[in-house]
Amino acid sequence: MEHLVFKDLEGKMALLVSEVLTQMRGVYLNDRNSDRFSDDDLIPYIQEASQFLQSELLAHELKVVEEESSVITVPPGDSNLSLLAGYPDNLVNVLEIFERLPGDSDNDWMRLTESSNLQGEAGNYAYNWSFSGGVVKIRPANRELEIYLKYYKILTDISGPNSPLWALHIKGYLASRAAAMAAAFNGNNSVRAQAIGAISEQYKDNLLAIEVKEQQDEPVRHKPYSIGIR
Repeated sequence: MEHLVFKDLEGKMALLVSEVLTQMRGVYLNDRNSDRFSDDDLIPYIQEASQFLQSELLAHELKVVEEESSVITVPPGDSNLSLLAGYPDNLVNVLEIFERLPGDSDNDWMRLTESSNLQGEAGNYAYNWSFSGGVVKIRPANRELEIYLKYYKILTDISGPNSPLWALHIKGYLASRAAAMAAAFNGNNSVRAQAIGAISEQYKDNLLAIEVKEQQDEPVRHKPYSIGIR
């Protein structure tokens, strides 16, 4: 699987969430012995900080997600792909959608067109798709179809101390951002929260500057593919 950005994990040992917890307690929260904040107290703030950072990167048109694909069998008359077997639970956004009849070859995939209007009489193929509210729909067809869904998926979930970080150089930002939230919402220390929050903003600005430069310096790669186009 190709990472579109944040490639510094390739060939290196991933950092773990436990290291973020250590930095939070030792540097920002004055809680080196975990007397005040347990892992269960702090991990939700790290999760929130990770999601916020991904949103910030996407807002700056930095592709911080990974490409994935899934093939879904759609019964006649069905429209909502999210209700069918094979629909991904980690989908962030849709790249492309193709369709073919069951039993057809890989050369028979035909690209669907995105449209806000999926109304109309069912035909032999779907032809159109839409993505709204996290749900992918196609125009209903009058026979069974196979749908090839290419999409962006979220990065590695953070669930506990042993979860890997999705990039090496986000540790400082996650620690400071999460610690600021912990100080504000769990520690009731607005002064500490504000001071740590200012540090997290510096980390964020530096991360954005680094990623913008790396994407500007990275050559564009064109990958050939053999999927048919209607």
